[in-house]
Amino acid sequence: MTILLTQNLGKLRGRDSNKVTQFLGIKYATLNDRLADAQLIETRDGDGDGDGDGDGDGDLSIIQHTLPKKPLVQSDVDCLNLNIAIPSDTTTDARLPVFVFIHGGGLFIGANSWPQFDLERLVALSVSNGLPIVAVSINYRLGMFGFMTSEELRNAGYKANNGLRDQRVALAWVRRHIGDFGGDPDNITLAGMSAGAASVACHLESETPLFKRAIMMSGNRFFSPSLSYEAHEQKYEQAMAALGLADASPEERIGALLKTPGEELVAKVPPSISPTFAVDGDLVPSAVTYTQLADRTNHIPKGKDWCQDLMVGDAQIDANIIHAIRSDLKTGCAERFFKSLVAVLATQPEVVEQISVSYGITKYLDDEHAFLAILEFLNDVWMFAPSLASAQGWKGRAFVYYFNEGNPWEGAWKGRAGHILDLAYLFQNFREFLSPAQREVGSAIAEDFFKFCHGIQPWPPIVGGDLEGGFTARVYGPSPQGPAIQQVDQPFGGKSQRRSTVFDLGDKVSVDELSRIATMFTAGQ
Repeated sequence: MTILLTQNLGKLRGRDSNKVTQFLGIKYATLNDRLADAQLIETRDGDGDGDGDGDGDGDLSIIQHTLPKKPLVQSDVDCLNLNIAIPSDTTTDARLPVFVFIHGGGLFIGANSWPQFDLERLVALSVSNGLPIVAVSINYRLGMFGFMTSEELRNAGYKANNGLRDQRVALAWVRRHIGDFGGDPDNITLAGMSAGAASVACHLESETPLFKRAIMMSGNRFFSPSLSYEAHEQKYEQAMAALGLADASPEERIGALLKTPGEELVAKVPPSISPTFAVDGDLVPSAVTYTQLADRTNHIPKGKDWCQDLMVGDAQIDANIIHAIRSDLKTGCAERFFKSLVAVLATQPEVVEQISVSYGITKYLDDEHAFLAILEFLNDVWMFAPSLASAQGWKGRAFVYYFNEGNPWEGAWKGRAGHILDLAYLFQNFREFLSPAQREVGSAIAEDFFKFCHGIQPWPPIVGGDLEGGFTARVYGPSPQGPAIQQVDQPFGGKSQRRSTVFDLGDKVSVDELSRIATMFTAGQ
């Protein structure tokens, strides 16, 4: 055990293993109640340590492999904690690059204590590669407490986007205290996966610099949309009806939200009332379009003016997460998909036909095969296209990667590179279940991330937003068919294993219109 004497947090106990010291469950903020603003912890007395919350099954089902569980511990107001891992020989004046990770989970599940997010092996590998980092993983409020808003809640003093505000407070804590752990507060890389990556995209809307570099893994503000207050009002009323509070007063409703056991609230509110970001004019100033994102001449997001480098990438079939969490979309999906196509492209039947042929979607397909084909369309529109748009519109250095390493484990997605599988490789926590070639893929991803955190160019960036003449992307896998890592100089085709369909349609229909089709379909319209 290591005892760290900090400037403002008293003594902290760290757990030593594999030449790495971890400080677990450090509270970064307090809450007066489950809907209140997070209050930054600037100083504390005494000593302590702890652990995060959650067992991780919700995430591991899509990976198709499990890890040993930890006990599930949850709290309404003592949930805002973070984990820190440092090389054991780190001194307070080391000023190592800081890697801050925001987990995904659709804004309704996830925890930094899930075993797949354990930071020990990642930091140990950074040391052995000669690129040591300080790694931080954070918890934030999820579900109703993190992302529900309404006029009556705001009138009572409860702001929108609590989960995002928690993350912002966690970043403030890191900047204030990470020097005690040997980290450099002026050299922070903020990374996120899925909804965590969408959170990073929201933080890039800040006018105030928050971090030096950003990594967005398989997530963006299109797949995790930002909705208006009006749309949130509808969700709120639906939730109140589900809780039997449709006719209750605002005071009674808020009282129930504050006092009803969280498990009961989750059980009563259906998953169709999903948590989403709110366009609040503050943390989320507005919704964003693909056209705006791909434009290098504007200030969308504002972080283009203060964040130095961007890394963005996707997995070959990220949309398999939709198959896992929205199985309700499968029934009658072909007919509903064509209905959405025609609604948006009513005057362009030739484009409807082109999309149908390109993705092999016909009205006569059975539900299972039609849904799989539709997922390929959703994947291109909501995962692949946003990655390229983000890189195209970035002013600094933008690095694009493609994760193509197939899932090695038995299940529906064996052999395909699905959503969050790259995390299993990056964090090194599945190494004993991988072949030597697969381990090489994981080591390559991690080394590139370490270089990025150190400000070292891991591969050539996009030049001037040019996706034709100035494009390079790193490709991870598939290891059975070649080396662990390769590079491609075209955004689609060949070893990229990406389709050009969305971009081939560019002179006839915009990606924003294609996204409307995806939104209508997933809304069941």
